[in-house]
Amino acid sequence: MSKEFKRKLTTQIVITGAALAVIAVLLFYLGRKISSEANKIYTIRTQNALIASDVARISNLRNQAAEAGPYLTKLSAALPTKANVYTLSNTINDIALKDGVNVGFRFGAEGQKSSNNLNYVDFEISVQGSYDNIAKFVEDTENGGYYLTIDNISLVEGGSGLGGVINGKIYFYDNGTGQSQ
Repeated sequence: MSKEFKRKLTTQIVITGAALAVIAVLLFYLGRKISSEANKIYTIRTQNALIASDVARISNLRNQAAEAGPYLTKLSAALPTKANVYTLSNTINDIALKDGVNVGFRFGAEGQKSSNNLNYVDFEISVQGSYDNIAKFVEDTENGGYYLTIDNISLVEGGSGLGGVINGKIYFYDNGTGQSQ
């Protein structure tokens, strides 16, 4: 082999090796860049899927809210107004007369109006009678058509049966006008 041929062969090998090294570096760089961009695309697709899911849920909730609207109006109309709550004392007296117990009734403090205009007034009923009559009175009061809760019943035995106090809350709708929706 001639020197000239060896030199050309060596030059060609060096140029080819350098070109391969440059191509390898470019492929490595591009591979990392493509991988980075693929991760970004994956993240964006995941976020888009979550957004699409949230949009579907919001749409479903809007449909449910539209379906619930008439029922909410009926429920608000079914709740007594503040003015109607004060007839509870008359109802309690009627129930007591029917069930054979003696009662005294008084309203307590009014609660803080909630954001949906639901409010309550505390009440206290002093009661005297037999155990069976008081139990029937409590049941009839709970089923008397008012939205109320009985929070506490304290009874003690006395000479003429039982006597004690019933504490509770009566709920009403308060839109600030004293009227139902």
